[in-house]
Amino acid sequence: MGSEMCIRDRITIDNKCPSCGANVKFNPTTQKWDCEYCGNSYEIGEFEKQQEKETKENLDFEIDEYTCPNCGATVVTDANTVATHCVYCGNTTIMKNRLQGEFKPDKLIPFKTTKEEAIEEFKKNVKKFMNNKLALLGLLVIVIMTVACIIGAIAGVDYVTPHLPDMKKAPGNGYLFGTDTMGRDLFARVLIGGCYSILIGVFCAVLSSVIGAILGAIAGYFGGKTDAAIIRISEIFQAFPQLVLVMMLVAIVNKRGLGNLLFIFVFTGWMTTFRMVRNEFVSIKGETYVKVCEAFGMSRMNIMFKQILPNVMSPIIVSTTTNVAFFILQEAALSFIGLGVADSTPTWGNILNAAKSVSVVTNQWWIWVFPGLAITLFVLAINFLGDGIRDVMDAKQQ
Repeated sequence: MGSEMCIRDRITIDNKCPSCGANVKFNPTTQKWDCEYCGNSYEIGEFEKQQEKETKENLDFEIDEYTCPNCGATVVTDANTVATHCVYCGNTTIMKNRLQGEFKPDKLIPFKTTKEEAIEEFKKNVKKFMNNKLALLGLLVIVIMTVACIIGAIAGVDYVTPHLPDMKKAPGNGYLFGTDTMGRDLFARVLIGGCYSILIGVFCAVLSSVIGAILGAIAGYFGGKTDAAIIRISEIFQAFPQLVLVMMLVAIVNKRGLGNLLFIFVFTGWMTTFRMVRNEFVSIKGETYVKVCEAFGMSRMNIMFKQILPNVMSPIIVSTTTNVAFFILQEAALSFIGLGVADSTPTWGNILNAAKSVSVVTNQWWIWVFPGLAITLFVLAINFLGDGIRDVMDAKQQ
């Protein structure tokens, strides 16, 4: 009797009708549960039993909210889902107490987002990037300088022919940046030199980052003797200065060229990315979702490059953008002292090579100011752009 009185005292209890999903309320007059929408009535105790039955049969429609352990974002997932994929950081998380029977990991991991969600996330990242004024300025400078250099190369500006009567002419008089010590148009040489310098920086940075990311993933994931061996190799590479290696290569092949710089920069430039990626892999490989992926029987290559590597993209991007600026500066330094590309190839560093004499530095300022300004602007713009991309992609800063 006490139990019956307890039920009757609950005049309004918000529940869902198993038939239509509308709210049902307890009617003290009829002693039944009445649906407000379809009019179905349920006896005391009948509603609870049917609701429990419907819940078991339609478990796929229940949802659950959980917090991503990597970035802290709240993700809504299906109640039967075993593995979910965070749309913010890309972290794949195994839902605890959801393992029911045998599952095929390739069908459950990762959890794909809809096209609308991907578009919304892209718009959010673009808006965040646009709010970063320095990153936007850096992107604008990079686009303007790169497009100008490409247009100059396509237009075929004359950067080779010397005009002896016009040697060391100041800016103006038909020459926007003046002329160099041999009477060549300095503006044309800066445009063509930008094509070579940007090519060296981007090519070497991308290729060295790919090598460093692969070696860092292998060393960080496998650990042990493999990790120790790759670390020792990286330390050996770091022990040899690039200047000495360039001098040795020039002596061996008996010529200066663009290929020498590309080979040396890629050969010795992967260590920074390697160490950053390795450290991230060492800290991530102990996460629960990695252990569950291993328990599911996923291949090591799949775990390394599809599950862990997407969460390490932020340091790789930062390292790559930093290396672009670093290689451009390195090329300028080596070309300035005569160990870079051949004199017939105009790079920003080669153009500065003509300003080694004191008379040029003091009397012909335009010969070193304009190529030096081009290097400074492009390097700063690369650094600003790299910081902006890192802020957008780093989920921990969201």
